[in-house]
Amino acid sequence: MYDNVRQELNFCVRAPETNPGETVCVSGNCDGLGNWTLDEVVPLERKGNEDVWTGTVQIVTTEAKTVAYRYVICMILEDPKRRVIVRRWETCLEPRSVGPNRVDGQLDRFGLIDEGNYEVQNGWMTTETLVQMKLYNNPIHIWKRRYANRKFRVRVTPVDLKRHDSESIADEDSTLDTGDTKCGTWPIVELAVMNETECEFVLQQQFGRAYNPDEFMVFQAQVLFPDMIAYVVDFYVDDPNSCNSDVPEHFGYCYVLPSVFEQTTGTSIIPITGLKHQPVGQLTVEYLVIRPARECRCDLLVSYSKHWKSGRKTLDVGHRGSGSSFSKTQHCANIRENTITSLRNAADHGADFVEFDVQLSKDLVPIIYHDFHVCISTKKKYSGNDSELLEVPVQDLTLAQLQGLKVGASETK
Repeated sequence: MYDNVRQELNFCVRAPETNPGETVCVSGNCDGLGNWTLDEVVPLERKGNEDVWTGTVQIVTTEAKTVAYRYVICMILEDPKRRVIVRRWETCLEPRSVGPNRVDGQLDRFGLIDEGNYEVQNGWMTTETLVQMKLYNNPIHIWKRRYANRKFRVRVTPVDLKRHDSESIADEDSTLDTGDTKCGTWPIVELAVMNETECEFVLQQQFGRAYNPDEFMVFQAQVLFPDMIAYVVDFYVDDPNSCNSDVPEHFGYCYVLPSVFEQTTGTSIIPITGLKHQPVGQLTVEYLVIRPARECRCDLLVSYSKHWKSGRKTLDVGHRGSGSSFSKTQHCANIRENTITSLRNAADHGADFVEFDVQLSKDLVPIIYHDFHVCISTKKKYSGNDSELLEVPVQDLTLAQLQGLKVGASETK
């Protein structure tokens, strides 16, 4: 038997990645550190205006137990009950430990353990919903001549519809001229642009980002109650007559209501309203709603979910084996897709992996087939050799029925 030992641990970590509204916490393998449980993480305190966070924790362990811990960047919400949202966390396969080489209160660097690689990942979607709004293929059309041919900026801001204070949406409109919004508070809206330098999600600037019709912009909102969150999209242009060149002119906005996101994916066309409440253009937005896996319980102990080293080579993956064999393009595989021959051919030609689709037949037998439907050719009555196609879901056919079909390509599907 080992005696219990009471220890006082001092933590100190530098985390320049911390945004406004975020808190650096610590979690570990003992009661005082929450036993890797998300709801029991221990918040640290920021040291003045620096990016250094410190804290002292009293723990009780046995002499034989090595105390392990990780740092976590969270948002701690108190409305109406305490919720902990993981924004980023250290995901090295081996966590930090309290051992003979650790100096109590030493300055750690978030994401770096033993001067190794920077290993940090985003949190999980177990409580919050992600709403993505995608702008691409020239989605913004401005009708007002004054702004039609000018470069402008776009910013998306969440609007909480369930607030019970005296502030109304009309009051909020008066703040849009300066772009004065609470950056980094909950809910969060981040922006990524599909290019080499801006492909990771970051917080928006005060007046948004410059809009280019040929770019692919993705605004991502992280929310707890998507049915009660709307979004205001603001549009700005540089004002050549303003003495303050850093403050652009706010010329229009539109509201994207939660009722727009009825489906998992979709497209909506929304009118853009000018400051005098007249229509000045329209916005076409494609959206994607990713809902949480609430039944999944995650902790901070293991980090197997995503482990890809930056120096790892690109992988060659065989699509449906050696490629699609039913395509309208002339560059299609000469071996039938999703067959053993196609999979072996891909491996023989150096593929690192092969990709194929697995579905269940009506009698619950796994099969390899790409489409969710098969088209069965039937001859038309009194029409000679003419035939028509009957579309049948794969899940409605047994394995024997599927094996009895003669597979071929259709020019009409």
